[in-house]
Parts: sequence; structure tokens; C-alpha cells
Amino acid sequence: MSSVLSRIREELYKVSEIDIDEEEVSINVIEEFIDNIEYFRNASEEEIIESFRSIFYSGTKYSIKLLFFVRDKINGLGERRVFRVILKYLGKEHPNYIENNLALIPKYGRWDDLYSLFDTKLEDNVIDLFKNQLQIDVNSNNPSTLAKWLKSENTSSKESKRLANKTRRLLGYSPKEYRRLLSSLRKKIDIVETNISRRDYSKINYNNLTKLNIKKYQKAFLRNDKVSYEKFKLQNNKNAFIFKSLEKMISTIRNNLNNYNRNSIEDMYSKNLEYLIDITIKDINSFEDTLIINGIEGEFTKDQNRYFDVLIATILLYNKLNSNSFKNYYMSFKKNSKFNKLTGGNYIEDIEIISKNNINYNIDLNSALDLLLFTSIKKNLKPEAIPKSIMFIYNKDENINFIDFKDINEKWINSGFEVPKIKFWDLNDLSPKFSIKYKDGVTIIKGYNNSMWKYLLECKEMSHSNIIIDKFNNIEYKDLII
Repeated sequence: MSSVLSRIREELYKVSEIDIDEEEVSINVIEEFIDNIEYFRNASEEEIIESFRSIFYSGTKYSIKLLFFVRDKINGLGERRVFRVILKYLGKEHPNYIENNLALIPKYGRWDDLYSLFDTKLEDNVIDLFKNQLQIDVNSNNPSTLAKWLKSENTSSKESKRLANKTRRLLGYSPKEYRRLLSSLRKKIDIVETNISRRDYSKINYNNLTKLNIKKYQKAFLRNDKVSYEKFKLQNNKNAFIFKSLEKMISTIRNNLNNYNRNSIEDMYSKNLEYLIDITIKDINSFEDTLIINGIEGEFTKDQNRYFDVLIATILLYNKLNSNSFKNYYMSFKKNSKFNKLTGGNYIEDIEIISKNNINYNIDLNSALDLLLFTSIKKNLKPEAIPKSIMFIYNKDENINFIDFKDINEKWINSGFEVPKIKFWDLNDLSPKFSIKYKDGVTIIKGYNNSMWKYLLECKEMSHSNIIIDKFNNIEYKDLII
């Protein structure tokens, strides 16, 4: 699109801005933008700008918050390209909204994001920020990562070389001075990637790594420097809670059960696992007792089989919250449906117990409900002592006998019980676009991501975009100046 046409469109948006209350910006517009974030990764810059521009002119406060949420590598979407396209647009057209927030860009993103503001009205401001930080870093034993992300002149990329040359000239260094500056600062930074690429793990000081680096390179540490890395985790309390994903934590524990004795596993992971479970259920506002039914086909394997990791996480969470007579049980299938009791004294033992019960066949949900009803009658249980709902977790539906609702309902009513609410969780597509929907009297759950546990446990109708919008609404960037 020509610059003239862009200018005309910009003026039209400015006209449409008149009389719009900033607080009235439609959350639907933001939700639509977030819904399209995967598309925007490969969309033209003009498409991205056009979509953001409509938000910007209907609510500047929300649009700048959205900009940083899009980039936020910890609590936001972590999108680089979309952020940089919008940042360049704002640097050219609305620099005043970015000028006071320049220092926040490397905080929520990376220092090299600031290159998007080269050749804009904020180029000099970026250079001033670089100069000030370099002065601090030169005199510091714990420098920032600026030198890591500054462009080097000895690169093959023409654009990177152009930016490096411009950076050097505007900072006032000769090529030799600039090269020496970056080299000395990068040595002080002790860039972990350098040691990993050289396979020189003996030089890595785990105590100096950020939690982000630990999370990013954990697999490499476990694969190539397992003894030292595990020793660091055991001894260093500040990094005791490295895992943020319950499912990944369980996957690591399952894999290590094959290599270590249980006592060692408990020493390494128990506190972290307890913390993750407690933090996951901390803010649950509503909950109904639920019996988990394992309908996953296949065997537990040594590799990271996410179906089983998610299943185990679900069983542990509901077991923690349930209070009915089946609190310590879940169901699975062999020749017939059967109850499995969690007899472990802690979470690690429970994971081991579930992992050993690893084969499902003859999956028949009708028989599972019959067994639950028969057991309730046999034990003379009161209606309030049985689960309020059952959650059937499965990964294939072609070999599963699902429910005859009419027949099941009659059996339960005639026995003096109310049929538990039915929840189907299809893990066949482990898409991060998690959703909970109600259809024909049952709850349909699809996908998985680590942000969905609260919604699952509260059983609220929810889509992935709703989760992101909730996150966007609840996050506060108090350091933003708007």
C-alpha cells in the first residue's frame, strides 16, 4: 500500500476517533485480534497494522497494553514479529506513546526489539538508551544482555550488517572499538548458548542462570550434564520451583522413574510437584466432585506421551479436591471396567501406581457407569456420597462404546440416584486452543494448555480466546506510561 494511501487511512481513523470514550473500547475487537495471532505471524505488515489501528483509535490505553501483552515473553503471548511490526508503525506515526516506555521493551521482550525503531522518529532515543545501558554494563560485573543482542558487523545478513554499522556509528565507535566492546561484554555475560553449542557444560554456572534460561535449556542440561544439573536443583532453593507446567513436571517424573529409585525422585521433585498442585487449585471458586475415567488407548511409554501426562495431572488434581466416597479412586478398563485405588503416601507414589496400570481395552462407558451404580448400591451409599460428575478422558473414539443415555438414566433413577453429569474430554487433538462447551446435556472438552486447569476444575464454558482475554484483563502493567 502506498504511503499516500496509508496517510489517508490514518486520517480517516483519526476522524472516527472523535467522541469515542476510551473506556468503551470493545473487548470483542481485542479478542478478535488475539484470535488471529497465529494468522498474523505470516500476514502482511499492512494487515497487522490495519487490525491494530482500529483498536488504537478506539482505546489508546488498551491498545498499548495489548502491544506489550503481545510481546510479553513470560505472561503474555510472546510474539516477536507482530510486536515489532506494530512497534515500527507506532514509532513512525505515534512516537509519543512509545517514547516513555522504551526501557520496558527489553524487560517484556528483548533488546533487539528496539531495532524496529531504527529509521523512525525514535531512533535517537534508542541510541541514547543503548549508550546509557552500555555505560552501566561496562562498569558492572553483572551486565544486562544488551551486548548479546546488539548487531555485529561480521554477519552474513545484509540487513543485520546495515543495522550493526549504523549502531556502531551512532554510538560513536570505530569498527575495532565496537568489536572489542561487544566481545568483552559478552564474555562477562557468559552467554549460556555459547557453552551449550561448544558442549562445554563444565563452564556453565547454573546459579547465575535466569529461570527463563533454565526452562529453555532444561532438556539440554538433563541430556548432557545430568549429574551437575540435578545436584544444582537439589541444593539451590531459589530455583526449587523450576517447572511451571504440571503436565511437563509429571512427564519428567515418569521418565526418571525408570532411571532413579523413588526416594531420589521424591528428593528432586516432591516440593515442586506439591507447589504446582497447590498453586493450580488455589483460586478455585466452585467445584463439583468428579470421578475420572481413563479411556486412553495404548501403553505408557518411556518417551513423553502427553495423553498420559495430562491424564495423571487430572487424576491428581481431582483427587486433591474430591470429598466423596470415591475420592481415592479412578476407573479404567481391562476385560471389564474397574476401579483403581491410589494407595500411595505421596504424589510420586501415586504417579508410579497410575503408570503401572498402563493398558486399556474393551473401553465401554456404559459398563463404567453400571459399575459405579452397582458399587454405590452394594456399599449402601447415600446420594451425596457419590461423585456429582464423571469425566471420561479419551484419545480415540472409534473403538469406544459410548453412553445409552436413556437406559443409563432409567437405571439410576430406579435405584434412587441421580445420574452424574457427564463430561467428555477428547485429547485426540492436543491443540492449545482449549474449549469447554455444553451440548445435549453433556460437557464437551477439547484440547489442552497449561492455562486451562482453573476453567476445567470449575467446569465453566470456555474457549481458548476467553482464557487469553481473562489473562489480558487481569494482568497489570503498572510500569506502562500511557
